[in-house]
Amino acid sequence: APTRALGWRAPQLFTTNLVRMAPPLELRTGAHWIFGYGSIISERSLQATLQGAADSGQAGQEQSSAAVVEMAASAGWVREWCFRAPSGFTAVGLRADSASAMPVNGIIFRVGSDALSRFDAREVGYERVEVSAAALRVLVDPDGVATDALQDTGNCFWTYVPRECHSATEECPICQTYLDVCLAGCLERGGRELASEWVRTTSEWSHFWLNDAPMSRRPWLHRPRYAEVDSVLREALAHTLFHERRHPEEFSGRWTGDLRGLWGVPPRNPCFVGRDAALSRLASAMHGGESIRTVRGDAASGDAGGREASGETGSQQGVLTTVELVGMGGVGKTQLATEYAYRHFAAASKLDAKGSRRAYGLVVWLRAESAEALAADLRSVANDCGIGVQGLRSDQVIAEMRARLYRTRSPWLLVLDNMSSSALMSSSEKGVLPRGCVSVGHVLVTSRMATLSPEAQRADAHANALLLGCLSIPESLELLRQAGGEHLGVDELCPRSTSSAHARTDAGSPLVRRRAGSHSG
Repeated sequence: APTRALGWRAPQLFTTNLVRMAPPLELRTGAHWIFGYGSIISERSLQATLQGAADSGQAGQEQSSAAVVEMAASAGWVREWCFRAPSGFTAVGLRADSASAMPVNGIIFRVGSDALSRFDAREVGYERVEVSAAALRVLVDPDGVATDALQDTGNCFWTYVPRECHSATEECPICQTYLDVCLAGCLERGGRELASEWVRTTSEWSHFWLNDAPMSRRPWLHRPRYAEVDSVLREALAHTLFHERRHPEEFSGRWTGDLRGLWGVPPRNPCFVGRDAALSRLASAMHGGESIRTVRGDAASGDAGGREASGETGSQQGVLTTVELVGMGGVGKTQLATEYAYRHFAAASKLDAKGSRRAYGLVVWLRAESAEALAADLRSVANDCGIGVQGLRSDQVIAEMRARLYRTRSPWLLVLDNMSSSALMSSSEKGVLPRGCVSVGHVLVTSRMATLSPEAQRADAHANALLLGCLSIPESLELLRQAGGEHLGVDELCPRSTSSAHARTDAGSPLVRRRAGSHSG
């Protein structure tokens, strides 16, 4: 496996006092030592590693030579959660950064030449790098062997660093079982002080933190030192984001995968007719109409739709568009919204001819005629999304759903049907309206009067509203034909002279027409 000597790496990252005048590697006759700074600090993990990498006869000898050391900040390294383990989690690694380098505690242990080559083969994704003995300070050395080894210029000291650094994600989270091994090792070798220092000098803690221990809600069954470990982590809450650690079902509900499908959408009306112009206007408004405001996700808002809650460290933002469909009762707002949802939904988002993603991967329909109905629907959809709602207040459920919508990467449509109050529509902490999205998010509100608050509009009272009128005469007649059947003789029942009068009144509403059809014949 390729190796790099300390002096071979970018020289500006390391101070000259750490580069000893050591003989070339091929002329050194001393032993090989490895500096471990993660799970290998644990005696049990070290023993298992050595037994797998060296002869069983060597393992015991090397194990007994382990000593606790600290690598100086002047070495130019920072320990952080940055290595993508092949088994699908994020482990700690070292990253060269002279500007933010900190002391790194760990252990050094001796290995034979054969074992070193096996370590190289075992550490997939890592590169072996030489560390100057001058950068290592002994903290605990039970038999004094390691202290003497640091004085011998013929010895070689190595550590393994990731070839590529990646932060934790929902697919590769920080796993509690791995962290338990790291901190249990620190507690074994140096007590709480060593464990606390390990936590303090480790960076890039993440919201993507999975408590993957078996029966994680009963830690005493499978985490022997859980109380001490959790106490150390909780002590540094602001640094570790310990409050973001989640049990498997919570982690899955909050982070895993995109939400997809139809939820709560009424059955499609087989008698739907006309409204082509209204559907076209609505689609144009949603997908970039100039008269409709588009809001870009505010990553700095601190809301569930912001960067902090999403766990994103970049500035990736999508477009959130809100349109309100306004009309008198019975005019067909719900029917139009239903038809729009079905026409624009696709289980897998596709690209249109212009390359824009127009099909929704997710459509969520919520009843908004009252706060009680909206809260009940939100709780139901949250439960179906895997979010544990038991014991959560309504505002907590809303926050969870806003966060899930924000992180959903497929285009989505949220319908708030029959909205009765602008307070329910608010993007404040208690409102259901998300503040942003990472992809494309559309909110369609149906109401009898414009309910968007000034905060949601930032423009004149009708800038975000589409007014829906009655059906045209041909559309009204076609609805009667479909609702009542051709045998009704609609053209004879409704001659053109009377149809014109009806179309100018409430009789032009789909509700009135359908009722008329149901009572005809």
